[in-house]
Amino acid sequence: MNYEGPEPTGLIFAGGRGVRFSGLKQLVGLEGKPILQHVIDTVSELDWKFSPILVLGYRKDRIIDSLDPKGIRIVENDKFEKGLSTSMKRGIKACSPGTGGYLFFLGDMPLISPDNVRAVLAEARSGASLAATCFGNKRGFPVYLHRKWKEDLLEVTGDRGARGIIKGNREELSVVDTANRGVIMDIDERNDLKRVEAYINKEGSEVGV
Repeated sequence: MNYEGPEPTGLIFAGGRGVRFSGLKQLVGLEGKPILQHVIDTVSELDWKFSPILVLGYRKDRIIDSLDPKGIRIVENDKFEKGLSTSMKRGIKACSPGTGGYLFFLGDMPLISPDNVRAVLAEARSGASLAATCFGNKRGFPVYLHRKWKEDLLEVTGDRGARGIIKGNREELSVVDTANRGVIMDIDERNDLKRVEAYINKEGSEVGV
């Protein structure tokens, strides 16, 4: 494939303990497979210049044994207890020096479709320095950040990701509207899982389509 413009690395963050969920959230079943496997499958459907990276932490070995990584590179975050920022920084540091930026995915958002990802990638390749999906008036995932934001991302601490950078630079954000509510549906608690299941049943479609 010929690549035009900056090519980002896909980063899936799934290193947390998921305390609010009460259980190993990454491996909870949804439509016949683990929540995290849905995210991996979606990312794997895309053509990437640089291999996507899955960042794991809590119960890493147990999770790996239960998944098919499909060629996605796995890196360990041994500081996962300190919050999302540690997984984000671990992933960024594991990227190839030639990467043009970063496309962030959360391991508990199984309803994002390959078309949602392609739409954000198109914005990145067109020159946007920040890009994301949008459902209604709410920003969703995946989220793209050009490599020019690398140092800012590496300064983030605690249980935070790129939200502060995006909020402070909204004039550079390119949003892609979608009718897929799944781009804003993460699974933090058991009730969130029920809402995701209800959404799938209502739409009458498979996850990630």
